[in-house]
Amino acid sequence: MKNFLFLILCLVLVTAGAFGFSEYFYGSSGIMESGIVDVVRVDSFERMGKVVVLEDPEDETEEKLIEILSKAERKKRSYKPKAIEGSRMDYEIELYFMDIYKHHFLNLGKESCIYDPDTGKSWEIINADEIISELEAFLAE
Repeated sequence: MKNFLFLILCLVLVTAGAFGFSEYFYGSSGIMESGIVDVVRVDSFERMGKVVVLEDPEDETEEKLIEILSKAERKKRSYKPKAIEGSRMDYEIELYFMDIYKHHFLNLGKESCIYDPDTGKSWEIINADEIISELEAFLAE
């Protein structure tokens, strides 16, 4: 009976460890690393090239942008970014996290990711279509 209980306990621990391992490496998290975020610039890509939509937005505009972008979820596992061309991207948003002194670039389009230029890593955005639709609705106002 003791061996059977020990076997059950081991199976439970191995199963829990497997779930924890997979969540740690393949789960998702939000893109906002800190509480104090500044939206530096919002660029749009059109047929003629890169167009600046908003340059250093202030007050309510910036708050609404941060509210929309805070809904974005990224995969925890980073990947080496490919060269993202303008034709594969709808928006590029430059974010500055003031309390950790870091710039990040959020690329939204066919291949959506958030890029950290300090480390050279990118993380894929899971719900990019939702963020793009909300951003387009906001910018159309």
